[in-house]
Amino acid sequence: MTTAEKVATDHRRSEPLWVRGIDLAARVGSWASGACVLLMGLNVVIDVAMRNVVRTPLPGTLDLVTYLWMPCLTLLALGYAEIRDEQIRVTLLVDATSERSRRRQAVVVEAITAALGAWMTYLAIGAAMRSFDISETTISASWLPLWPIRVVVVLSFALFSLSAIARIYRILAGERLKTEIEQGVEAQNDY
Repeated sequence: MTTAEKVATDHRRSEPLWVRGIDLAARVGSWASGACVLLMGLNVVIDVAMRNVVRTPLPGTLDLVTYLWMPCLTLLALGYAEIRDEQIRVTLLVDATSERSRRRQAVVVEAITAALGAWMTYLAIGAAMRSFDISETTISASWLPLWPIRVVVVLSFALFSLSAIARIYRILAGERLKTEIEQGVEAQNDY
């Protein structure tokens, strides 16, 4: 562990419990997303093997991939990407400004992100409740209920919104905002 990593780790330990809790939840979401990738891969490999060996596909593979694996693997890691500041950003004009100006702009962007995440959470709650009320399933795999996946969508958007709020805290607490060039050099040095 480098000196910079040790300083960052020590700084994270001094953060409020709610920020560390969001950070932990984001890491758990990221690990769950990774597990979904592995399970989806296993599901598809079994499906292909069955097609080649017994000439029949594994029932429900397309539905599982479409309605379970893909939503989970894409949405569960959103909070982690947000709290680590790994979202795609266009910073051509922002990088040329002062640190203070970048900090203000970052807070505004994160506030908008948190508000949009909260709105998407609200909409997803309605969709999950409707799905539960009507016992929604897929058309071709009636054994696959959709409401649990919709709950995952709610949790993912909520975590995304909370991660943006935690980022606001870290920015206001003095976390250094790196320019795109600094991030590129750092990434290049990692390899």
